[in-house]
Amino acid sequence: MWFGYMGPCLGASWGSGWALRAGEEGMVWTTLEHPEHSSLPAFALARPLRRSSLAPRLCPVPCASCPGLSPQPAPRRTPFLPGVALRPPTKPQQAMEGDLTLQLRIFDLNCCGVIGSGLCVFSRFPILDTLLYQYSLNGYPYMLQHGDWFCGKSVGLVVIKISGIVFNVYVTHLHAEYCREKDAYLPHRLVQAWELAQFIRHTSKAADVVLLGGDLNMHPEDVGIRLLRGWTGLRDAFAEATRFEGCEDGCTLIPNNCFTVKTELLPFPLGIRIDYILYKAISSFTVKCEELKTTTGTAPGMDIPFSDHEAVMATLHIRRQGQAAGATLGTAEAMLADVVTEARTEVGVGLRAAQRQRYSTGRMAVLALLLLLLQAAAALGALAGLAAGQPFPKLSFSLLAFLAIGVLLLATGLHLFHTIEVKMLQGTEEQMRMALRALQERPSDG
Repeated sequence: MWFGYMGPCLGASWGSGWALRAGEEGMVWTTLEHPEHSSLPAFALARPLRRSSLAPRLCPVPCASCPGLSPQPAPRRTPFLPGVALRPPTKPQQAMEGDLTLQLRIFDLNCCGVIGSGLCVFSRFPILDTLLYQYSLNGYPYMLQHGDWFCGKSVGLVVIKISGIVFNVYVTHLHAEYCREKDAYLPHRLVQAWELAQFIRHTSKAADVVLLGGDLNMHPEDVGIRLLRGWTGLRDAFAEATRFEGCEDGCTLIPNNCFTVKTELLPFPLGIRIDYILYKAISSFTVKCEELKTTTGTAPGMDIPFSDHEAVMATLHIRRQGQAAGATLGTAEAMLADVVTEARTEVGVGLRAAQRQRYSTGRMAVLALLLLLLQAAAALGALAGLAAGQPFPKLSFSLLAFLAIGVLLLATGLHLFHTIEVKMLQGTEEQMRMALRALQERPSDG
């Protein structure tokens, strides 16, 4: 069974996806190729670029600007997206459009946060079930220059059944790092990684094969990746692939991309690998990654790349085995306990920082309230002195009152936000403590 990752669509979205081509033991599928040699996808998971709030769109013709997608017939028009010029269809493409068009099932996950999560799923096969979970922590609303909080970062799940094989396909996008030396968002990203791992563990028990694709915004050696892989048993397609082709070391955020901020990658001259395809088989199947590829350079026929990240394509060989394998943890329990301990320590650091922020904003709100009370007392005193002919400074009192009210409202809102943050971090730390205790007690049960 062959799965090919679908990268950017129309130059305005990118993500993680797969296309099914062949199988064994009675399971036979073929992949249709259009003149640009792109495979029609079985599953396509995508999210828009950070620079555009547009939801992913389908190209009406199978052209080089939209590799791997051939949707149902549409009027002959060229869609417009910022910074993208689509070529008109060639004659071979026009001929193929009538012969090999497919009806794609679309599951829009762009319904979280203020501007949406940017996640979307396209599938050639019927989608049996769907689920969307929004992470409890996702940055700070006052960090406007980053904007992650407004996106409503989430994980989406679609359940697809192909010839008796149940696939749980997950797509997600975690909080960005921005500064590796002083990563203020590390606790939030670890909470997201833990919730993602828990979500996969508790929703994949009825599946035969689990596939996860997305921008995890973590280096392969980071504690969040080790926690996710260890707690779920997912395997990294790059580490398991027999053959690899693409950017060196599998990097997906590279310096020579015109959308990349070069200064952020100065410590990493080759780039970084933060986009992943992870997989595992749960029941009586085995999964092997035969090949992994990444896109390189610009999009065909254009002088710009599809996205600020390179797309990833994995060829997975799925085979039925004699007996059920069962769900197992992917890391030795002693090593996993160390990973959970390290993650819990980082979450504890974030918890103490959130508690300090809650105290500071609470104190600011109390001071603003006291200022308003003092102003009220002063106003009453001034009004009482009007009989003596003393003028009342209305303008200064009004400006000071508006300032105090503004500070009070802002400080109260931030205090409530950080109170929620503290509770979420406390909850995650408690879950990790319980998981750690279970791991430590497990050897004694045997």
